[in-house]
Amino acid sequence: MSRPQKFVIVGSVILVLLIIGIGTRLFSAQGGYVPLFTQLEPSDAGEVVAQLDELGVKYELAEQGSAILVSSEDVYKTRLELAREGLPKGSVIGFEIFDKTALGTTDFVRRVQYIRGLQGELTRTIMQIEGVDQASVHIVLPEPSLYTTQEKPTTAAVLLKLRAGAALEQAQIRGIVHLLSRSVEGLLTDNITIIDDSGRILSNGIESGEGAFGGVGLSLSQVEMQAAVQRELEQKVQSMLEQVLGPGNVVARVNAELNFDQKTVSRRIFEPTDGEGVLRSIEELKETFEGTGSPPDTASGTPGIPGYAAADSGSSTYSHSETARNYEISETTENTVVAPGSVKRLSVAVMLNREQLTAQEQTVIESAVASTIGIDPGRSDQITVAAFPFDTSLAQQLQEELARQTAQEGTAGQTLTRVGIALAALLLLFGVYRILLRRRQSARGSEALILEEAAETATLAAEEAAATRQESPAAKLQGEIEKLVRQEPEEAAKLVKAWLTEDQE
Repeated sequence: MSRPQKFVIVGSVILVLLIIGIGTRLFSAQGGYVPLFTQLEPSDAGEVVAQLDELGVKYELAEQGSAILVSSEDVYKTRLELAREGLPKGSVIGFEIFDKTALGTTDFVRRVQYIRGLQGELTRTIMQIEGVDQASVHIVLPEPSLYTTQEKPTTAAVLLKLRAGAALEQAQIRGIVHLLSRSVEGLLTDNITIIDDSGRILSNGIESGEGAFGGVGLSLSQVEMQAAVQRELEQKVQSMLEQVLGPGNVVARVNAELNFDQKTVSRRIFEPTDGEGVLRSIEELKETFEGTGSPPDTASGTPGIPGYAAADSGSSTYSHSETARNYEISETTENTVVAPGSVKRLSVAVMLNREQLTAQEQTVIESAVASTIGIDPGRSDQITVAAFPFDTSLAQQLQEELARQTAQEGTAGQTLTRVGIALAALLLLFGVYRILLRRRQSARGSEALILEEAAETATLAAEEAAATRQESPAAKLQGEIEKLVRQEPEEAAKLVKAWLTEDQE
């Protein structure tokens, strides 16, 4: 091979060795140890470490002792060994509390153990829900009473710690509520309270089978409708203000009071036709009297019975007429059903990530918000706009954690990429080596053929020179050539090859 070819081969070998060494080191430093258990309690971590020492398994501690790392080759085997020993036990104790029951245990102790076991089993079940990191269930089972009026209801409280960035949906919260009510005897859904690690009550507004939480008195569809209206209005306000003040600088909350009363309105309207209406019947009464004496007093007497004439003998005349007309009254009946869900009142609160607001800015923002969501002063709607610097420490912590996870994933990806590059370099080097080997074998075959041809030619020339040798300068030259061919055939072949190349050029 020529010198550049040798440099290429040697450089490729050194590069491949460096890539393999770096990749192996990174893999052994990061991928060699994988998590055996994470987020362990201190007591569980201590027991697991003690058991690993007894088994002779090498391990490393991470995340301030809450995570234990072992070799990737031993992770599954070690987990099975620890599972056989019941590790990690966890801080939750279920019905295995009855596995070791001492003789002479009182009913009170058994009742306490039952409550502890029930709380532990419910805690384990709730922790299987997506988004829940840790859970704690507290159940209060009152002592049975002989009198019904003195019985106390069964209650339960659940504390949830959610994973970073996770949020439970209403369906998941309802599932937890019904899980508890169906698992604990005598527990009504009204007596269940669910809160998260920040102290927010998650169970408010969730419909139950026996009533509603917090005295709201709304059905599930009504709660969802009210929440949907509030979300839509909040999104309108927040999207509008964020385009002006920037994303993350606005927080909007809307409290919409909806009227879910269903009304049926019936109206009867009487309107005359052509100003008078249609004549249905007419009744006329006429009375006349002529004679001596006073006319009969029909006004104060009984109709149809003539009065008695007075004693005087003077003549008198009486006449009376009445007319009664009955018309057909035109009637219009309207039945109107008012659908529930109309807006009864709106209360809007807007928080801005600013130090302060001028009076003009506050007025402009209030007017814009009122126009966006349709504030009606006649409904006593209210808008509150305030400016406070936001606390972004939690968001920064989440971003740092996300960046750390992304960096870890990127490091693992880089390790795999480097290993792939190393394999590709090996394959490339192997292909180059095969090509060069084939060329070298072909070149060696050509040189051997040339040497054979040159040797044959030199032998024939030597035989001819021996047959026609004469004492002349040409004869001496042929003798030297014959001697050179016999002593150094390879050099002679190269010389012949050079002559042939010159002839071809």
